[in-house]
Amino acid sequence: MKRFVTWLLIAILTLMPLTAFAEGEDTGDALSVDEAHVYSDMDRSISEGYHPRVSSTAVHFRLPLIGETDGSPVEVTAKLPTDGPFTVDEIRFTVPQQTFEFKNTKNEKETVKAYVIEQSIPLKQMFFNGTYSVRFVVSYRTAAGEPKEQTFVQQTVMKNGKTEDQVRHQDPIRKPVLVIREDAITPTEVVGNDRVTVRLKIENVGQKEARNIRINAAPQDGDLVLTGDLNGYFIECLNANETIEAEFTLRVASHALEGDHLVQINISYEGQYEGDYSETALYCVHAAQPVELAFDAVELPESMTSGDTFTQIIYVYNPSCATAYNVRGVLTMDGLICSSAFLGTIAPQGEATKELSVFITTLSGSQKYGETWGNFELHFEDENGEEHVLYQDLKGTIQEPEKITDEEKARQEQEQREQQTLSQWWISLLVAIAVIIILIAVIVIARFGRMLRMK
Repeated sequence: MKRFVTWLLIAILTLMPLTAFAEGEDTGDALSVDEAHVYSDMDRSISEGYHPRVSSTAVHFRLPLIGETDGSPVEVTAKLPTDGPFTVDEIRFTVPQQTFEFKNTKNEKETVKAYVIEQSIPLKQMFFNGTYSVRFVVSYRTAAGEPKEQTFVQQTVMKNGKTEDQVRHQDPIRKPVLVIREDAITPTEVVGNDRVTVRLKIENVGQKEARNIRINAAPQDGDLVLTGDLNGYFIECLNANETIEAEFTLRVASHALEGDHLVQINISYEGQYEGDYSETALYCVHAAQPVELAFDAVELPESMTSGDTFTQIIYVYNPSCATAYNVRGVLTMDGLICSSAFLGTIAPQGEATKELSVFITTLSGSQKYGETWGNFELHFEDENGEEHVLYQDLKGTIQEPEKITDEEKARQEQEQREQQTLSQWWISLLVAIAVIIILIAVIVIARFGRMLRMK
């Protein structure tokens, strides 16, 4: 019985840290655009230059997203430019997760789970040619059940609309209309502390002058910051067919998170006699921050005895501004057996912990016991799939298990017999006490009965 209780306590203590780790582990992964595969109604992959297909009545968008979620459909809100060619400003819909099969470069089948945003958005009867940005705001839950939201921008080039000359000669516009005729953002990919310049050329393609024109830039998060005090331009009047230029310089924060960051250009103006008008445009800047991981040093037990096991805790943290993918630790050492530790994805400023159960055997050479050397390797990948490795050299000593001599074995057997005899003596004593108590109870009851009969 005593041995059973001991083994039960050992099993409970062994399982406790594993349960705590499983509840605290973060397995959520952000969604990303699948740039490598060609889905239905796509003439090429996104990395090869795919653009939404434009017909005479609608624009057909296809945007495949991959990543780890809880598997339920995602909620998508398509936000379209108010001055664009589309008949609506916003569309809400859901997209289920589906499984697709592709052939890789080796002509082998591979399976991909993806959310493919498929939406055909109707066009206005009259619109201007140009490049328009559509924002897809995707809301979902991670594999751990945490709510998340991401924004993906897709641009479409319209060439089947009207030009300003056609409008002037066929359908003159009786109001001012400001459009961005030329734009440039340099560079489009940056790292922390870089500068980004947005240059715009704006033209009044309407038939009336525009007045009290205000142009400003509004970064959509704190990782893009305007460098100067000038956050906008004010122009009193812009006649029809005239153009103006605007330029904004932004600084990328040194600790900007890896990924896409948006800056919105706002243009507001008035008509000559009545009417207020506004236009907006979104520009995307990609922050390509380097990913870095660190881990607490692995410390082996001072003495390792062959046949024993011990638990090694692996603690990894991400001090960088980029996400680390497929994080795994490998402990390699002669005389030790353990599996690798897979920690999954670690977000910026995140951390992960894993426990390794290590079994101690013997050395592989002629000497079964003694000093042994090895290392611990931490593998991880950046957003481009490039693998990085961190190393730590290890050294330890494996000892021979203690052998029990015949005298020691005889002494242990004698102690067991003495313990058994003592236990039997205590049992006999308790039985005797119980018998005495029963006899006393019988005598008392009998005497009490005689006293009642005498009365």
